[in-house]
Amino acid sequence: TWTPRSAEQAAGLRAGLALPMFRRHSQAGGTVRQTGRGNAATLVQRGGGNRGTVIQGGEGHEASLEQTGGGNIGALIQMGRGARGAVAQRGDEIGVTVQFGW
Repeated sequence: TWTPRSAEQAAGLRAGLALPMFRRHSQAGGTVRQTGRGNAATLVQRGGGNRGTVIQGGEGHEASLEQTGGGNIGALIQMGRGARGAVAQRGDEIGVTVQFGW
């Protein structure tokens, strides 16, 4: 998981997540998109202005993205097989997790 540690890093990550590729998948309210077999995902959002994305490919993945408070931007992307990830954001946080299970 990559979480920015400065205002400059946060601005850069926000700009990257605003790109059309991410924007298409991270509309306000969140998106879960799964392909393959045996994938499980949970997306929980409480508060306003949260954007969450869980995209899984392959098979056998488990993912959880929980956003409370407001103003969170999160993405958890898993490809391959058998990756497990959990992200919790508590307000005005931004982060990206990318995992490849082979």
